[in-house]
Amino acid sequence: MPSTASHASPTGPRVRPPRRALAPLAAIGLFAGLPSPASADGTSGTEASGADTSAADANGAFEPGSGDSFPALVPAPVSATPTNGGAFDLTRSTVIRAQGEAEDAAAVLAADLRTATALPLPVQTDVGSDDGSDGAIVLRVHEGGAPAGQEQEGYRLSVSSRSIEIQASTREGALHGVRTLEQLFGPWATSCDDEATPRLSAPAVEISDHPRFRYRGIGLDVTRSFYDVDDVETVIDRASRVKFNVLHLHLSDDQGWRIAIDGTGDTTSGIDYSRLTSISGGTAMTEDSEGNPMGTEPGRSGFYTKSDYRRIVEYAASRGITVVPEIDVPGHTNAALHAIPELNSEGSLPRPADGESTPPANGTPDVGYSSLDVDNPASDTFVATVMAELAAMTPGPYLHMGGDESHSTPEEDYRETVTRYAGSVHATGKRVIGWNEYADGDLPDDAVVQYWNGDKDQVAENILRNDARAVLSPADRAYVPQKAAADQEQGATWACGGPCTIGDWYDWDPARELPGIEEARVLGVEAVHWGEWIRGLDQMDAYLWPRAFATAEVGWSPQSSRSVDDFLARAEQLMPALQLAGMNPHPVPELDAAAAVSARRHGRGPSASLAIRASAASADPSAVTVRSVDPSGNAREVPLTSEKDLAAPMVESSALRGEAPDRSESHRPVRVELLVDGEVVADSTRIR
Repeated sequence: MPSTASHASPTGPRVRPPRRALAPLAAIGLFAGLPSPASADGTSGTEASGADTSAADANGAFEPGSGDSFPALVPAPVSATPTNGGAFDLTRSTVIRAQGEAEDAAAVLAADLRTATALPLPVQTDVGSDDGSDGAIVLRVHEGGAPAGQEQEGYRLSVSSRSIEIQASTREGALHGVRTLEQLFGPWATSCDDEATPRLSAPAVEISDHPRFRYRGIGLDVTRSFYDVDDVETVIDRASRVKFNVLHLHLSDDQGWRIAIDGTGDTTSGIDYSRLTSISGGTAMTEDSEGNPMGTEPGRSGFYTKSDYRRIVEYAASRGITVVPEIDVPGHTNAALHAIPELNSEGSLPRPADGESTPPANGTPDVGYSSLDVDNPASDTFVATVMAELAAMTPGPYLHMGGDESHSTPEEDYRETVTRYAGSVHATGKRVIGWNEYADGDLPDDAVVQYWNGDKDQVAENILRNDARAVLSPADRAYVPQKAAADQEQGATWACGGPCTIGDWYDWDPARELPGIEEARVLGVEAVHWGEWIRGLDQMDAYLWPRAFATAEVGWSPQSSRSVDDFLARAEQLMPALQLAGMNPHPVPELDAAAAVSARRHGRGPSASLAIRASAASADPSAVTVRSVDPSGNAREVPLTSEKDLAAPMVESSALRGEAPDRSESHRPVRVELLVDGEVVADSTRIR
């Protein structure tokens, strides 16, 4: 749109405040010395936590409206105490120092902040504990670095105007400290480019933190529609930023098979395992059983080579994330049956047509129609071979065998079969996980049951009978693509009888979800993405974010101090971070998302310009404008463009950018203002 002149106050407008007031830190338990919370391995305790995005008062608590804002933190830390003194400013002279096993965490921090700021931020690794820390961000992994009793993932974070120190006892703890520090630097710290990033500062604070549960997962269905390695790495980055530590990869289903298997351990069945990917690596979601299209395009096909899978596993490890692969048996197996003739025998379903050796591919969302033949020796050999080979590629402790919705497997056969297949996983040295149906069988030691739906009393009884642990993914609290809002055209509503809101995802207690399954038996939580309708990262963003903030906090923060209103207020403040990182979060009605704008000068003389980026995640992008204001209060509108194609299906949220001339000294902009429907919602006077 063309530039238009107007007039604004040179001292700045009154910026519209966030919709929710935020509880002061002292009121939500951040100053208390609290016992450690229960962990997933059964240690117990009392918990409290909280966080805030308001400003500091004279007593050290942060109160709304009293000055500079305190950044929002999600998940809320166990303890955060603001301290006297100024903020730490990130500058060209800042260095990052890594001691002990902190190199991965230092590399992640440096990479993110360099992308966002273009600062050099050299990483020094050959340093000792006595080296000076002025102007440095110091990451130390050492014995005693974490809070007592929380050595595996706990950390301590101290920010002063002179330096920042993160201490932990493990590399994972150091990574969690880095993720909190990035949020302290504000929403621009994880920006996907540096063109307009302002100077970054972190407020003075002391944080001691650790997770409630050991397992905090994101489930990714790559069978109905495939995600390549680069996409999976992006999912890992985004999950890691809010302290998820598990990536559950759903690698096989009726619609496709996504992992290369050599089958060298099978010397008896005659199965050609390469057919799994050469045939069913090329199938995916297509349409529903009535022939209506599913999603905005057919599902994407593809598969991971062993090298691809190793790359995913290694990248995940560098971000503190464990990969949990899933091969779903005995049901959800049409892709395997379609590829492997030897698996098709009298008891397998669906049956091949006359004259055919395998059933056809099926790209519908139908469930429960497929099953391996439990009496066919080739079925047992196949499952044992695949599980052993996948276990050998997977350094993490878990292997998921599915086991859900095997409606076509006779009931007695099903119980016997899941018992046998769980034993095959256990024989690999891995800890078996399965969906809650598989707990009908007799499970090996240390088994894990992932609850998603069904009779809670029966599921709980089976968990207790098997002395198993639980991962909780209740569909009404953690399933994508259950709609986040009524205006989403694609997606389901069966779990909640309507949209499953961000409040639904947040307002529950994993220790009370299943009767008799108390905290010590809960391993953790997982938000699960299924691919019936979703095609690609942008569409995934629209369903997963910002609701995944809720799952992250449910899995990390102490239950006793969690508050829906406080959480929603912090989530509002973090919405700009999602857009500025290049994401497409859906503007859910519960959040009046904060807005952000920044500008940075580029070039000199007649070619000098002002680069501007902005986020207004709850607004229609067509209603968002920016204007630059000179010292006399003269304002000029700056044309904006969306960084994403808003005409693309399901893409409705994007950071915006613009460019303004940087004129003579007397007319150089001193402030930029972001407006929605003509009302100023954010401004920036820190033009670099």
